[in-house]
Amino acid sequence: MKKIAVVLCGMEYSNQQELVQGMIQYQSEHGGSIHVFHCSGDHLQTGGYKRGAFKIFDLLNPKDYDGIILARETLHEKEMQKRVVERLQESGVPVISLGAETEGMGCIEFDDYHAMSRMVHHVIREHGVRKIAYIDGPKEYSDAAKRAQAYKDVLEEEGVPFDSHWFFKGDYSVEAGTYVVSELDRMHRIPEAIICANDCMAAGAIMELQDRGYRVPEDVSVVGFDNFLYPSNLTDVPITTYEVDMKEMAKGAINTIIKKINKEPYKKKIHIVEGHLIEKDSVKERKIKE
Repeated sequence: MKKIAVVLCGMEYSNQQELVQGMIQYQSEHGGSIHVFHCSGDHLQTGGYKRGAFKIFDLLNPKDYDGIILARETLHEKEMQKRVVERLQESGVPVISLGAETEGMGCIEFDDYHAMSRMVHHVIREHGVRKIAYIDGPKEYSDAAKRAQAYKDVLEEEGVPFDSHWFFKGDYSVEAGTYVVSELDRMHRIPEAIICANDCMAAGAIMELQDRGYRVPEDVSVVGFDNFLYPSNLTDVPITTYEVDMKEMAKGAINTIIKKINKEPYKKKIHIVEGHLIEKDSVKERKIKE
């Protein structure tokens, strides 16, 4: 029986819950145990709070486990993330990284670029939208960078001019969505659609649009990313979004760490996990003007 530790933050979000539940179920079916080291050190909380919350990871002795699965980019305090990564690298214990390539570790990654490309193509081609604002994620995270690049590339492919006044830096928070809509309204530049790099910002955008008298999706379409249940519940408009296949992510992580523990051949670089677009009620059918 293999004993595996999982290190992550963010289990208040439904997708992280699904990931961990998938690992526990899959590992138990194959004879083994999962031990979860988790804190709620969200990227919006203060440095002092996060440093205190991250002390939970000091309880982890890597040598107590056969292998470790690290969701690195969920650890939003960079210095503490570096400290955890270095401890795991120095331990010599087999480690798999989820979502971000890390030296000395295998990697299971979601194809953020392809997924956001599909979303932007969908908004333009299926719903006829051309005037599109974008709310980016934190610049230091690779998933945000890939999603933003996909947005820019698809605009170019579709012949839609990129407008820097419709590209906003965000931080994956509900407040980022509300702020961007307030700025767009202040500038009298409300677009046909707002594409958000996650569902939290989409929820914030929808709430602020409604507070300012705009109808979603009749006046403005809004899409998110990740299919979080929590932010979707903040609005009365179900959010069109893109969902990572967390069960496949969990299965791939367990299979890969077991192979690494057993010194069996495994894909050392990146095993890509895909997902699917989920159409809900936040996007309106439109026709491109001739």
